[in-house]
Amino acid sequence: MAKIYNISKIGFIKNIALLFIIFFSVSCLTDNKKPVIKKGFVDLSYWNFSENGNIDLKGEWEFYYNDILTHDDFQKEKTPEMTGFFKIPRRWNDYKIDGKEIGAYGYATYRLKLKIKNSKDIMCLSAETNNSSYNIFIENRLLLSNAKIGKTKETSEKKRIYTMGCFMPEKEEIFLIMQTSNFHYATGGPTVKLTLGNSENTTKSYSLNMGLNILLVTIYLSMVMYHLAIYFLRKEDKSTLYFGIFCGLYFLRQIVYGEIFLTQLFPSLSWSFLVTVEYFTFYALLPVFIAYLRELYPKEVPVFFLRAVTVSFLIFSLFLIFPPKVFSYTKIPYQIIYILSFLMGIRILYQTIVRKRHGAQIMLAGYTIAFVSVLNDILLSNELINTIILAGFGNSAFVFSQAYLLSLKSMKAFEYIDEIEKTEKLRADTERMMRHDMKNSLSGIIGLSEIMLEDRDSSSKDREYLSLINDSATDLTTIINNYMAIFKMEEGTYKLNSKDFDLLSIFNKLNKNFSKKLKEKKLNMVIKFSQDTKLENDSLPIKGEKIYLKTMFENILENAVQASPEKNKITLYIHKNSSFYIIDIHNFGAIPVKIRDSFFEKYATSGKKQGTGLGTYSARLIARVHGGDISFKTSEEEGTTISIRLPCN
Repeated sequence: MAKIYNISKIGFIKNIALLFIIFFSVSCLTDNKKPVIKKGFVDLSYWNFSENGNIDLKGEWEFYYNDILTHDDFQKEKTPEMTGFFKIPRRWNDYKIDGKEIGAYGYATYRLKLKIKNSKDIMCLSAETNNSSYNIFIENRLLLSNAKIGKTKETSEKKRIYTMGCFMPEKEEIFLIMQTSNFHYATGGPTVKLTLGNSENTTKSYSLNMGLNILLVTIYLSMVMYHLAIYFLRKEDKSTLYFGIFCGLYFLRQIVYGEIFLTQLFPSLSWSFLVTVEYFTFYALLPVFIAYLRELYPKEVPVFFLRAVTVSFLIFSLFLIFPPKVFSYTKIPYQIIYILSFLMGIRILYQTIVRKRHGAQIMLAGYTIAFVSVLNDILLSNELINTIILAGFGNSAFVFSQAYLLSLKSMKAFEYIDEIEKTEKLRADTERMMRHDMKNSLSGIIGLSEIMLEDRDSSSKDREYLSLINDSATDLTTIINNYMAIFKMEEGTYKLNSKDFDLLSIFNKLNKNFSKKLKEKKLNMVIKFSQDTKLENDSLPIKGEKIYLKTMFENILENAVQASPEKNKITLYIHKNSSFYIIDIHNFGAIPVKIRDSFFEKYATSGKKQGTGLGTYSARLIARVHGGDISFKTSEEEGTTISIRLPCN
């Protein structure tokens, strides 16, 4: 009889083993056609950069330890004495001279001879950002520099910036000279990845890497805003809180790591500060993830496990009060804790699958991808394998899988709440309102890829990207605040924070904001005043919350523009009596008969493909919380007039 296996018990172990076999097999493959750097020389004369792409300058460079040399030093009759050959990129900690390891701290020079095709192509050398300090010369010309190289801690410094330099080869054989020093970090030596290529390929590669980094930052920021908003609506479910914090840590890590576009905009940022943020997020991700896992599966995740990683985080975080020269030594011990915790996680997920917990398979998929990517980066950082950094993509896949899992969980929770507690329906409704408004802000994030095509010079372009991301984040924050306020208005618990401002300024701004939509339908917007309405210094003074009154008028005008026939006008007629402003907004379209009785009710809409019926509903809430109200008159002959009453004071 054939033996039947339970795939839930062994399938995920086999899948993980298969992933490791494939991954490490691929990592060991090399392309024999690519030029190889041996004993300080590489022949690039036959390499077509346009067709075959760029070349990583990894291999054996000439190594001159405890010397900071220039091209002129090699032209002297007595040339410097070479220490040996050194494979780049690699840390020099375990490099031995006279049988003794040189350790982390010191300075050195590296040299590489290139035989390159004599052409008119402009060549570019780029260096990925990391903790290496270097000055790189083409002959006597300084090409790349990210730090001040010195022979002591006082005369040297570190920075973390992306560098790229271009040159025109003037002869077939040229020398690259790299000076480097380290007195600030636990690992020394040229761990920087150097890539040589033509200007077109290098620029494309830089733009792609920067674009991907911005995309990851945007994804993490969106996840933070969304899941924290969900938590504030349903505080009894802390999984969304932990996941929001988890994404927030990845957001911080991404802006100080990878291509680090933050330092492109703010090059004066301290290297020590960036490294401290990097290590803090590295420490904090683990306990936050275990807390999130325990919130999802409290019966499978033991309390002692969460307490152990939390205590580890607190202990290791104490090292951050010291300079990077000290706390950078904690990297490997904490990486070991990461691996042990991941192995513990495999045991936990085994139990969740056997017990058929909700979302266990989704968690397994995301966890496996994250595990492989993190393990890859740990082994890569310790020079045990030769691959690429996978954390950004692996973490993104994990984040999306967990977002999907939480979405399923939230959906079931809302269904349960609707069945058991009718009062909780307000929160579900508020979430729908949030999603309705968030579409406008998310469009700003999506539009980043379109903005990138405008291709200005790099510094202004990076500044623009960061500004747009910040604007989108600000919009999301404002929207979350808005829907929370609407929720309180529904409950009758909202406390108005009134301030004096000019009501006319709102109308003037809305007239500009709607100019494009008015032009598309060939409409005119006219503002009229009654004879007894007198302006005070060309203004209409009122007391209230400007942001919500602006939202109210914006919703009403949006409906008026959509409902109005083309080639007509929309009139704002303003009248003031002793106590109230009365603003009549008229258009020549009529409200459909079937929604006239429910016009100001939630979800009342007709004929709009993307309409939700929340605009007029929230408008009336805002008017009433200000001590006013909204009414309407409509007919096929006269059109529609929305009357808004607001107290003068």
